[in-house]
Amino acid sequence: MTGKPFNSIWKNLRIQHHDNRRIGVYGYMGLTALKIILLYFLFMVPLVLIARHLIDAERIFQYLTDNLSDSLIIGIFFVSESFLGMIPPDIFMIWGTKFDSPIPVMVLLGLLSYTGGVISYLIGHWLALRPGYQSLFRARTRKIHSPCKKMGRRFHYYFGTLSFFPFLNDCHSNKFIEIPPQALFAL
Repeated sequence: MTGKPFNSIWKNLRIQHHDNRRIGVYGYMGLTALKIILLYFLFMVPLVLIARHLIDAERIFQYLTDNLSDSLIIGIFFVSESFLGMIPPDIFMIWGTKFDSPIPVMVLLGLLSYTGGVISYLIGHWLALRPGYQSLFRARTRKIHSPCKKMGRRFHYYFGTLSFFPFLNDCHSNKFIEIPPQALFAL
């Protein structure tokens, strides 16, 4: 009895593997991983070297957290998560540890991050209704739109989670790749 479900899972994995090979998922993912690694070395290594040898990031961070009000920092986080998406949430999590009880602050940051993702999805939905923006988006993302559509939303979520791609942009593009809102809200 235990062998039957395992065989069914194994069969589904073989079918998925065959389909992935046929439509070129592995080659596309390998090329994307190579590009991410290259970009990482081009940008992150120099930034780390600059931060380690030229700039005292801890003093800058300490200055900002001491001189900016907590509500302003939370507002910056929410705006970043909703509209910009370029400030890493990790920085705000480090800021949250300065409190005597950091867990409520982390919960607040998590709720604001999720709400920011929903807002950015709605912005993407609104932009997708604009024909000019839709044609511009399709022209700019012609190369990756087709593979993302073939590979399905699973790949899109993995890509957004594991890469440097800001979550905001991932939420914006969900509508263009025609991922239903139920899938976003189910996360």
